[in-house]
Amino acid sequence: MSTLSTRFRWLLALFLLFGTFSAGAQKAKPQCYAKIELSHTPKFVGDSCLVNIVLYANLPFVEFKSKDTAKQKIKGGTLRHTADGAVDHQQQVRDNGQTMFAFIARQYVLRCESEGKVELPAQNFEVLLGTYVIEENPYDFFSPSRLRLVERHRLKAKSSQQTLEIEERPKRTTREVMRSGQQVI
Repeated sequence: MSTLSTRFRWLLALFLLFGTFSAGAQKAKPQCYAKIELSHTPKFVGDSCLVNIVLYANLPFVEFKSKDTAKQKIKGGTLRHTADGAVDHQQQVRDNGQTMFAFIARQYVLRCESEGKVELPAQNFEVLLGTYVIEENPYDFFSPSRLRLVERHRLKAKSSQQTLEIEERPKRTTREVMRSGQQVI
């Protein structure tokens, strides 16, 4: 019985010793990128959709700045700015098999006004990521642990330019109009 507990103690000590070395050796290199995500893809003139520019990073965001203006002029459509994101609204998501921190940095409403190609412009961001450590108070059992910012990483991210192909809305036949309950003039 005592040999089993002795072996168990040695195995536990070895596991803790090598586990701490391997955990300390893995330090994540800060990465950040931006994506343009559409609520749905508009196909016809007159369609509109919500355009989100989402920032992704492997470390938590501390702050971000955008060098682009809030009003964007595009050919063939209207891009109306609705909201700027906040770092406080970041959450952890899975992207390409990795756990990333993400939040919506900019939000627009896109309305397609003419047929042809509509190009959503690329946007530049300056991002500040942080490395945190957990501080625990060993004297107070009920107090929550706190996160302390240890290191800041300044990165730049740029969203890719996206092109949409917009067509003229197809005409409806009299039969389709009558089925929908509208009057034929």
